[in-house]
Amino acid sequence: MTQTDVLHLIKFLTNDIFRSKIAKIFLLSSTIFSASVTLIHSYFMLFRPNLREFSLKAPMFFGFCYPFLAGVVLLFENKLIENIPKQVKSGPIDQKLRKKIKTIKLYVIFVMISAVLAGLSYVQNVTNEAEIAFALQFFLDFVPNYYTFLAVCYKVSLFLMAVIAIIHPMQGIYAIEHMKIQVILLQKHVKMIEKKAKSGKDVETTLKFCIKRHINFLNFAKKLSARLSFLIAILVACGCVILMAISVFMLSGSFSPDYTFRITATSLETLATFVGVLKSGQELEDEIDKLGQILCTLDWYSFNCKNRKLYLIFLMNAMKPFKLKSLESYAINYQIGLSAVFTVISFTSQMHSKLYKNGH
Repeated sequence: MTQTDVLHLIKFLTNDIFRSKIAKIFLLSSTIFSASVTLIHSYFMLFRPNLREFSLKAPMFFGFCYPFLAGVVLLFENKLIENIPKQVKSGPIDQKLRKKIKTIKLYVIFVMISAVLAGLSYVQNVTNEAEIAFALQFFLDFVPNYYTFLAVCYKVSLFLMAVIAIIHPMQGIYAIEHMKIQVILLQKHVKMIEKKAKSGKDVETTLKFCIKRHINFLNFAKKLSARLSFLIAILVACGCVILMAISVFMLSGSFSPDYTFRITATSLETLATFVGVLKSGQELEDEIDKLGQILCTLDWYSFNCKNRKLYLIFLMNAMKPFKLKSLESYAINYQIGLSAVFTVISFTSQMHSKLYKNGH
C-alpha cells in the first residue's frame, strides 16, 4: 500500500516551508537579531533591576525568549518531523477518522492565522511603545542616528518571531496526531479479532499482526516523545510566563486602548497553541486507554491455548501505561494545563500586591 501522509498540510506549514533558502535567510536574520536584543535586555534586567521597568517590559522580553529558542532549533535541528511519514503505518481511513483529521487541520490553520495576526499587531505603532519595548528605548538612547532603520528591522523580526513561536507546538501536534491515528487504526484491527473468532476463523495471524503493530507504535511514540518532550516543556513554561507578563502589564496602570489588538492577538495565539497541544496529548491518552478497554472485552476464552498465550502477551504490553511526558515528570494533558493556569493566577496576584504596595 502506498504511504500517504494524511496530515501533509500541517507538515508543509510547519516544516517543509522552512527548508527553502529564502526562509532560512529570514530565519537566521531574525534569530540573530532577537538573540542580540534578548542578551542586551537580560544584562539590563540583571544589573539594573527595576520593578516598574520589569512590569512594563517583561511581556516583550519573555515573548522573545521562546521564539529565539524555536528559531535556533529550526536552524540546527530542522528534521524533528521530517521522517514521520516514512515511520507510520498506513491503513484504511473511515469517515469518522477523516472528520477528526479535517478538524485538526482546520485548528492548525486557525492557530497559524492567529500567529500572523499577532505578528501584525507588533508591526503596528502604539502609544509610548518605547516604554514597553526595550529594543526601541535602547535604540533611542544609544544609536539615535540609526533608530528608523533598526526599528524597522525590529518590527520585521517581531512579526517573524510571532509566527516562529507556534512552529514547534504545531509540529508537536502533527506528531501526536500521527500517534493517535496509529492507535485508532490498531483499535480496528483488535476489533477484527473478535469478529474472526465468532466466525470460526483462526485469529493467530491477526493477533501476531496486532502485537507487532503495537510494538512498532510504542517504539515510534517513545522516539518522538524523547525528541519533542523538552520543546513541549519549554512551550508550556514560556506560555505561562508570557500570560503572567501580560497580566502584570495590564495591572501596572500603563495599559491603553492602543494595546488592545496586540494583547488580544498575543493572548489568542498563546492560548490556542497551549490548548491545542494539551488537547492532543489528552486525546492520545484517551485513545490508548480505549485500546486497552477494547482488548479486555475480547472473548479470549474461545481462543485455543496458543492464541490465549498470544492474547496474554498483547494484553500485558497494552496494559503498560504510556503517557507523552515533558522532562520525564509531567504528562502532556489537561492536568498540566490546570496546574499552569493556577500558577499564572497565583503569580499575577502576588505581582499585583507588590505593585499596589509600591503605589502603582
